[in-house]
Amino acid sequence: MILDAFLSKFSEFLVQMVTDEVGMLLGIPGQIEKLGETIRDIQCVLADAESKQSNRTIERWLMQLKDVMYDADDVVDLCQIKAKERLDGSSSHSRCGFPLLCCFGNPFFAHEIGSKIKDINSRLEGIAKRRTDLGLTQSPIFPTHGVRRVDSIISRKTDHLIVVDDIVGEKIEEDTEMLVSWLTEEEKGVRENVCVVAIQGMGGIGKTTLAKKIFNDPRIEDEFQLKIWCSVVSWFG
Repeated sequence: MILDAFLSKFSEFLVQMVTDEVGMLLGIPGQIEKLGETIRDIQCVLADAESKQSNRTIERWLMQLKDVMYDADDVVDLCQIKAKERLDGSSSHSRCGFPLLCCFGNPFFAHEIGSKIKDINSRLEGIAKRRTDLGLTQSPIFPTHGVRRVDSIISRKTDHLIVVDDIVGEKIEEDTEMLVSWLTEEEKGVRENVCVVAIQGMGGIGKTTLAKKIFNDPRIEDEFQLKIWCSVVSWFG
């Protein structure tokens, strides 16, 4: 199922975009999460559509979906190429610690990608709306649990787990080392005077990723008897 592979690949890309909070950088707040929901709706009926493509109308629906997904795949490739170019052209000390964010340093490129995502979102919404008119039904074998979904993190709930392979560069390691050392430095009495350590910055710079690295650092594990990862939703306070 080539289309399902395209949809899954693009969905994973969107999950990473939501995790890195790049929606604001692209000028499309809320669009990424919305697009993830639309893709989910389409994936639910894709198996039924492919089993009925002898119907000319459904066949055209699948062709339109394929055209959009080719464009979506191009967006993923463009971002990967741009990120690699920026990483290869940077010194080790200025290298971006978050691969996806590296490609959005150029505002013109960020605007271009944002516009492409808005266009893809609009086209996919139209395709998704037609699924009911075509009589497409959700596949009973479509997984509803255990899959990585964009809409599952719309509320910005996070966990403490982190994929080390997704992190590139030295800056995040330097920041992690500084903060872990600070939190575990007993001889200077630092901890006794610290109630909260705030990691501040604009959306998309990787605050959550840095917090996860600190939370999972072995020295923190050894130093503190109890750790709690608390995810605060966007409407808190």
